[in-house]
Amino acid sequence: MASTLELALLAVALILNGLLAGASLDKAITQLPARRKIGLRAMAEYHRATDLSPGLFLYPILGLGAPLLTWAAAVALFQGGDVSSAVILWIAVGAVLSIGHVITTAM
Repeated sequence: MASTLELALLAVALILNGLLAGASLDKAITQLPARRKIGLRAMAEYHRATDLSPGLFLYPILGLGAPLLTWAAAVALFQGGDVSSAVILWIAVGAVLSIGHVITTAM
């Protein structure tokens, strides 16, 4: 059985990753296609307004916090050693994919 700290790390990582996935999906499905309708100039103005004000605080928390907490949960669960190998496998997959997300969005 996982400790309280491990469960807390896992829960917070899950919440942040869920918010990050929702934000990414919103951007991909609604915001990026709107660029063709409103034009590049209007889209650039929109992104400056959103990314440089509330996004300036929200995106780093989600973009860096989610992978860091995922890795922290993975390390804690791996070192704890009292969870099944399936749990270790899934948290390891999540940790690797979170790094993949950071790499692909940083470029």
